[in-house]
Amino acid sequence: MTPRNLTILAVTIVVSLICYEKSETNRFATPLGEAIRKVERYYIERVETRQLFEAAMTGIVNSLGDPYSEYIPPERTQRFDEVLEGEFAGVGIVVDPNTKLKCLTVLSPMYGAPAHKAGMRAGDSILEINGRSTAVMAITDAVQLMRGKVGTQVVLKVMHHGETDAFELVLTRALIRIDSVLGDVRREDGSWDFFLEENPRLQYLRINTFGEHTADELRAALRSVNAAGSRADGIIIDIRNNAGGLLKSAIECCDMFLDSGVIVSTRGRDGIGGEEYLARQGTVVGREIPIAVLVNEYSASASEILAACLQDHGRAVAIGQRTWGKGTVQNVIPMEGGRSRMRLTTASYWRPSGKNIHKTKAATENDEWGVSPSERLEVPMPSEIAAKVLRYRRFRDLFQRAQAAHDPLQPEQSLAPPQDEPATTEDDPESDELSGSVEKIDDPQLRRAIEYLQEKLHIPQAA
Repeated sequence: MTPRNLTILAVTIVVSLICYEKSETNRFATPLGEAIRKVERYYIERVETRQLFEAAMTGIVNSLGDPYSEYIPPERTQRFDEVLEGEFAGVGIVVDPNTKLKCLTVLSPMYGAPAHKAGMRAGDSILEINGRSTAVMAITDAVQLMRGKVGTQVVLKVMHHGETDAFELVLTRALIRIDSVLGDVRREDGSWDFFLEENPRLQYLRINTFGEHTADELRAALRSVNAAGSRADGIIIDIRNNAGGLLKSAIECCDMFLDSGVIVSTRGRDGIGGEEYLARQGTVVGREIPIAVLVNEYSASASEILAACLQDHGRAVAIGQRTWGKGTVQNVIPMEGGRSRMRLTTASYWRPSGKNIHKTKAATENDEWGVSPSERLEVPMPSEIAAKVLRYRRFRDLFQRAQAAHDPLQPEQSLAPPQDEPATTEDDPESDELSGSVEKIDDPQLRRAIEYLQEKLHIPQAA
């Protein structure tokens, strides 16, 4: 056979394979499209094609029976990306609906953000946004109105707490970055003090989520010094209620404490394939510094990677309660030219010891999953105590040193309050947090971590 004929034959085979593959991939696309067209045309009520498409996408993902895979439509895509990236365009305040005064209450202007620079304070009331009354405005609508493109303006009608005269503020939206690594309290200049007030030799780092900037924030926090100019003698990393985030971010954070060994490994379908992530030489924190990691039943995913890695390598102890047990990796797949997203479970991840993290539907308390507290370091936390501890912690974030100077107040994960922890009570023009009357309560899990580090460092304890 001549070279020319061989070339023609090879090209024909390649084209045939491509056509076959395309046919196999799209063989259900035609009937699916036909079903959408039939419903759109003949159903008794008018239905938009977009609605049918999104229903089909949701149905496909839901049929997997996996609570962590989902279809994210265009209207949710921006918010989804903002959570992962840890930043958004807005004015920089945390707000909460005030049903008694029929307006929005400012819980926290963010340091250096447009609202803070304009003089907004915790407790201020927002009566109008761009001329629209907030009296019956949904919190999500209010947040959406205050957000927008960087450089654009929004007009707020504001009344300072304790005053009766309202005034207008014209704010220019800016890029707002949300802290994912928090300290004990705010300093007067708005920065975090990462050392415990009661024991300035111990560093206290709260990681709320694992986002794009978390590793950089953690590295900077670990390198910070206390008022005496000293580095930490011991470190507490608090990842309680941290639902996870980016795998890459968790790996980078683990790498700061190890100079060798496996951080985490992943396995694909049927346990085949996957990757093994190894620590690189060099650490941010020397091995002589003892570390305690605080975990609870709501520490999940990337949080469990950090806790499991440091625990397996003997680099830290885990204190608190057994974690959630989410050991699967989701890839975020752009769709429709980037307008929407599909978050799809593509792998499972495993501890350095090779043990399982994921809690399956059939798993019992006696099975192997999650991260359990280290020996003699389990500290149960009844739900009523946990709620009081969380409330008091938020009070410390909002007030204390920053209160007198109307200085920065710590935001939640987003402008809107988290679903599982409302930012204020129902009948609350002046919530207890804003009026400064929150009951001081000791955190038993944090207390145990302090005691553990004091024992390791031979620091005398008060009787």
